[in-house]
Amino acid sequence: MNELRTAPKATNDSQKPRTRWSLIAVAVGLICLMTKSVFAVDVEPDIIRIEEDWIVEITSPDPDESSPQIITSMSSTDELADVHAVFELNHRTLPNFADGGMEIQLWSHDELIDLRVSPKTAKLSYPNETIYYTMAMELKNGNVDFEARDGYSDTWNEFGHWNYLKVGTTTTQTRLNFYDPEKSVSNSRIGFAKHRVNRFGMLRVRYYTYDNVLVHTDYTDRMVHVLAENP
Repeated sequence: MNELRTAPKATNDSQKPRTRWSLIAVAVGLICLMTKSVFAVDVEPDIIRIEEDWIVEITSPDPDESSPQIITSMSSTDELADVHAVFELNHRTLPNFADGGMEIQLWSHDELIDLRVSPKTAKLSYPNETIYYTMAMELKNGNVDFEARDGYSDTWNEFGHWNYLKVGTTTTQTRLNFYDPEKSVSNSRIGFAKHRVNRFGMLRVRYYTYDNVLVHTDYTDRMVHVLAENP
């Protein structure tokens, strides 16, 4: 009578090599994954465009004195001595001082490189007016460009469109990774009549890499001036 034969069961000795190789494969996979994550964190994208959103809250302007007068600065590095822009609101200092309106200047150290004056020359005159605008900086085709854009106020309505407030120059910079928003804030100020401004500062910063890809938004409020409350 033929006996029913079954396949021999695997012994513990036959399982050990497979288990050992499986553990090694898992360990190698984890090492590769961890290495990939480390490189992903360490590799910083090249920033080629930065946008700062600014706010100015006016309390009681005085058109007879062209006050208050607002000055915003933005640098392509963490040093204002490098190429930087100066945006003036409610006054224009170059080529000669003028009341009202706005202009943007481009400087390298103490040398004036470029200047643009807005066609809107009205003076601030509405109480409790809020002004919004964006300071933008971009590297493109061997140039660094600065622009005051997407602005709005009761006095000037929309401003900073059609490149009226855009300046630029050639540069050897290939990225804007050394930009520091604190440098913009520390070098911006109210040039005249700060008691007529409730609040002036930066609301957020956006960082872009190539192909206009937004890689980070910083929502930190950075105030240049906040009007002290009466005791």
